[in-house]
Amino acid sequence: MSACQGGDQSGVGGRPVLESKNLTDKDIASLQRLEVLWVKDPPQYQRDKLELLAKTPAAGPWLAKSLTAMAVKAYDNMVGQQVRVRDFMRSEQGNKSFLGRTREEMQSFGQMGRDAITVYLLRDKRAQIREVGIILFENTPGEDLFPTLEEEYVRDDLNSIRAILQICAERPGSKRSLSLIFRATGHASWKVRGLAVRPWGTCMRVQKDPDAAKNLWTFYGREGDEFVRKQTLLAIGELKDSNQVRPLIEIVEELERSGKRAESQEAIRALEILTGSRPGKTASAWLKWLNG
Repeated sequence: MSACQGGDQSGVGGRPVLESKNLTDKDIASLQRLEVLWVKDPPQYQRDKLELLAKTPAAGPWLAKSLTAMAVKAYDNMVGQQVRVRDFMRSEQGNKSFLGRTREEMQSFGQMGRDAITVYLLRDKRAQIREVGIILFENTPGEDLFPTLEEEYVRDDLNSIRAILQICAERPGSKRSLSLIFRATGHASWKVRGLAVRPWGTCMRVQKDPDAAKNLWTFYGREGDEFVRKQTLLAIGELKDSNQVRPLIEIVEELERSGKRAESQEAIRALEILTGSRPGKTASAWLKWLNG
C-alpha cells in the first residue's frame, strides 16, 4: 500500500486514478492490515473491511486496486506452475482458490470493483494483465457487466476494446454482446474490425439469425482490409451453413483469378472448417469434391 502515500493524480500514462490520496496514516495502516488478512482469509477480514469502509469510504477504491494487483500475482503464480488458468477458474476448485475468492470479492464491491478491473486490468497493454480482468469479470451478471463494458467501449481504448470483445465472444447468446461486437465491426481500426467479425458470426449463429451469412457476405464485399476480409471468410465457414459451400468455392475461384493467393487460401480454410474435408488447396479440387 505504499501508493497510498500520494502521487500523481493524473495516473500513469494519462490513466485516471480512482483513489483519493487524502488518507490518514491510520487508514493506510488499516488497509495494509486488510491486505494481510485477505491473503490469510480469516473471518475478521470482512468485519474489519466493513468497519473501515463505513468510517472511510475513500479507502474502498484503494482496497479494490490492491486486490487487482493481488489477482495478477495469483495468476502469474498459476502460470508459473503451468496451470491452464482459464479452465481451472471454471472449476469448483478454481472458485475456491485465492483468485476465485478475489473474483467473488471484487464482484461484491459493485461498481467500485468493476471500475478497478476496467481501469487497472482491461486497459493494460499487456494481454496477460487483460486476461486477469477477463477472469475477474467472468461470473459478473450481465445486468451489472454490460453497462460497464458499454461505457468503457465509448472511450475507444484499443486495449480495453480487445478485452471487451473477448468477454462478449464468451457470451454469444447475449443480445448486448451481439450489439457491442456489431458496433466494433464498424470501427475505424482494422485491428478492431478483424477481432470483431468472427465473434459477430458466432453470435449470429448461436442466436439463429437467418441473415447471418448474408450479413457476413455484405460485410466482406465492402471491407477493404485484407486481414479483415480473411477473418470474415473464416466467420462464414464457422457458421457451419452448408449453403455457403458453393459461394466459398466461387470466391476461391475469383481470388485465384485475381492473384490473391493468401486470401484464397483463407477461403479454403473456411471450407475446411465448414465441411470437415480437405480435398485440396485449389478451387478445382473443391469443385471436383463438390460434384462427386
